Amino acid sequence: MLDITKDYFDIFNIEKKFSIDLKFIEKEYFSLQNKYHPDRFVNSDEDEKLEAAQLSIYINKAYNTLKNDLKRSEYLLKLHNVMVNTESNDSVKPCPILLMEVMEDRDELSELESFDDIQNFENKINSKKEKCLDELNKEFLNKNYNDAASLTIRLQFLSKIFDEIRLKKLEKL
Repeated sequence: MLDITKDYFDIFNIEKKFSIDLKFIEKEYFSLQNKYHPDRFVNSDEDEKLEAAQLSIYINKAYNTLKNDLKRSEYLLKLHNVMVNTESNDSVKPCPILLMEVMEDRDELSELESFDDIQNFENKINSKKEKCLDELNKEFLNKNYNDAASLTIRLQFLSKIFDEIRLKKLEKL
């Protein structure tokens, strides 16, 4: 059976880097689930059933982590002993400039009334996110993990703003 002591990148036989082929990951995910899903072990002994269930859970967790930019970045940093976006023990904290920028973005969002204005704001935040992802990839490639950590914190704040935008758009429907 599959070794659950492997890291998530090894599970999918891919290089440990930020920029990954999501279609390949999805294909590998379905292949692994097809091979190790608990339904395939219905007639097996209890130990094999338990192992299949644990493998399936591990494969799901690995897939859900790797397919998400924020989770993948946090996981990559964790592999390099850099912790961010946790309740405690963060290796890198948000800088005051980022906190100010986030506050300004939230204030701007709170003042928007029309759906079109909200959509334009969402486009602006999406541009920030794309820039952040590009920079994050570069920092990981250059093994600048503290800078990657700062960008991961930025990405988390941008993700939260996207959630707020979605709620605001729903209010306007």
